[in-house]
Amino acid sequence: MKFYTRPPERLFVYVSGNSGEIEEVCSSLTFIDKKAVKQYRRSVEAGESMEPPQPVTFFDLQEQRLLYGHLPMLLKELDNRRIKYDIDDLILKMQSSKNDVSVDNLLTIDYRDYQLGAISSALNDKNGIIKVATAGGKTIVAAGVIKSINKPSLFLVTQIPLLHQAVSSFQRFGISNIGVIGDGKKNIGVHTVADARWLSRLVKTDKDIRKWITGVDVLIVDECHRAAANSWLSVILSASRSEYRIGLSGTPFESRVEGESIRDIQITGLFGPIIYEIGARDLMDQGHIARPSIYMVPIDKPKVNRGAVRSKWRGNQGKQYNKIYEEGIVFHPTRNKTASQIIFTLVKKHGLQTLVLVNQIRHGQEIVEMLDAMGVKSVFVAGDKQVFIPNGKVFEDEIENFKSKTVERFANGEFEVMIGSPVFSEGYDLPGGMVEALVLMGGGKGLIPVLQRLGRALRPKPGLNEVVVIDFYDKQHFYLENHSRKRENEYGAEGYEVQGWGEFVSRFVSG
Repeated sequence: MKFYTRPPERLFVYVSGNSGEIEEVCSSLTFIDKKAVKQYRRSVEAGESMEPPQPVTFFDLQEQRLLYGHLPMLLKELDNRRIKYDIDDLILKMQSSKNDVSVDNLLTIDYRDYQLGAISSALNDKNGIIKVATAGGKTIVAAGVIKSINKPSLFLVTQIPLLHQAVSSFQRFGISNIGVIGDGKKNIGVHTVADARWLSRLVKTDKDIRKWITGVDVLIVDECHRAAANSWLSVILSASRSEYRIGLSGTPFESRVEGESIRDIQITGLFGPIIYEIGARDLMDQGHIARPSIYMVPIDKPKVNRGAVRSKWRGNQGKQYNKIYEEGIVFHPTRNKTASQIIFTLVKKHGLQTLVLVNQIRHGQEIVEMLDAMGVKSVFVAGDKQVFIPNGKVFEDEIENFKSKTVERFANGEFEVMIGSPVFSEGYDLPGGMVEALVLMGGGKGLIPVLQRLGRALRPKPGLNEVVVIDFYDKQHFYLENHSRKRENEYGAEGYEVQGWGEFVSRFVSG
């Protein structure tokens, strides 16, 4: 059996061998989602009907190829099975080749030591994931890599605001000839920043775009935990000749256990392993991000009287959970009233500029009206430039120089509270230390959304360099309580201390 490449492709590794050897490769790259298995077991134990998870194979049997990032795990498995193989010299050269670009040739920017370390790892390894905790300056790392290599590059982002933020940052860092794809623009430069969703549509329909993307030497994917989505995947696969393939994220994997989920295995295949990492605790200790003081406020009654989902069809499960979420989160009277009173205390008694994050537009509208009744000036920025203010009024956000006027008005103190939809939950760069308190009202359980939402408030603050974070421990339904427990565990695993209602009252109400 032999592993080889087909230049100029760099994303795939091909396999030649007899049928038995090919079968060994195929079985070694076949996995069952461990998270789905756990969920299935819990459902069976609870007497629920659920379809068992199916195995997923990351080997293209027709083309007899695998993703380059999967090669190390495959070779490890073959070694364990004592199966002999040969590796083509070109693959060995790809694995061992080092770049002659020095970090001394970088921009005249006051880099932090860990940013230089991340850039150096990208230049040397060429493929891999750089894990820098949220608010650690991943765009600066991307700029350093792009400027150092100075070959045709593509920087992928998740949404329109981040597209313009990245362009502005690159220009500030001295990168010229920048192209933009997204928000109605299709301009290709030596260094191009693209909204992955826009670019994925063009890849399917535009021959010029497909030709251009095959000539990209440097591919950097921001928030690379999204890369397994179909739209992102089509772009990354089209850039299969890129010599450098780097993923950036504070939360690249949805599980803390390696290989726990199918999506994490897919991400590893596209980029390779983590080649550089710095966590939130280190950034806090060095003063580069704010230290969150997290308080989880218990919510108990009224209970949500809906039982477990007893259906093998995910559609029915989703409908049932949506009803539980609406009753237990979006329109839960005690939860919303308690949140509003806490926000009132943070704003009126302690003068803290407060950001509130919700998952649904109806929830944001509900909180805006409740705060208005309490005399708190608030605004709700939803997606698609929609802005809601009290009394059901809605207008379109004004954008100047790619920046939201509503966000600027909040930063200038015109609003005491800004409520944000999921558009604020990932990557959105809020200016400076404008957020002094963060109230998380969306619930949920996933590692990635939990830490991404928290990251919206971790920009460094003057003075104490602290941000107050309010979350809720929901006991009004066992599903919601399980999610709250998982959020609490994720905070602790990330190195954050979690306090309760008593500590909040002592500090902010009684003190």
